[in-house]
Amino acid sequence: MALFMGLGILLEISHESCRIVRRSAVTFVSVTQSFNTKDAMGRMALNNLVTFAQFERELIGERIRDKVAACRKRGKWTAGWTPLGYDVLDRKLLIHEGHA
Repeated sequence: MALFMGLGILLEISHESCRIVRRSAVTFVSVTQSFNTKDAMGRMALNNLVTFAQFERELIGERIRDKVAACRKRGKWTAGWTPLGYDVLDRKLLIHEGHA
């Protein structure tokens, strides 16, 4: 059984998914790229792509967490529901006297 898809979709597959796919005897063949998991080179390429995709996801997450932490350190309101008794003005929490 062969499953045809674009290379971009392949990057969404995690290592665990690769193991499940291998046990199910499913192979990936890219229509637009020279990519086939029936041979060792194709499996290695798939593992490299999955590894770099995971790296990118984790790197993006770290950057977002660092940005949110830096904003909070400067006293900026980053997201979420406004706490009861407060208003948000210019991304800063201000006490709302009427509700506090």
